[in-house]
Amino acid sequence: MNRTTILLLALLLLLLAYPAASLGTEGGTPWLTGAALALLALGGVIPPLLRFTARDDQDEQKEDA
Repeated sequence: MNRTTILLLALLLLLLAYPAASLGTEGGTPWLTGAALALLALGGVIPPLLRFTARDDQDEQKEDA
């Protein structure tokens, strides 16, 4: 997977988390609220992790050149 695809996946996870959290809190379903919080956390963690891992890949490409 390339960087753009991973960031798009993170954005989609974040966008899905907000309506799921709203439905979970309004409908009184705690499992949906928990799933929404998990989606929010996962979508929020992906970009910083990608930043740290992308630097390692870029350094290896510079060494190969």
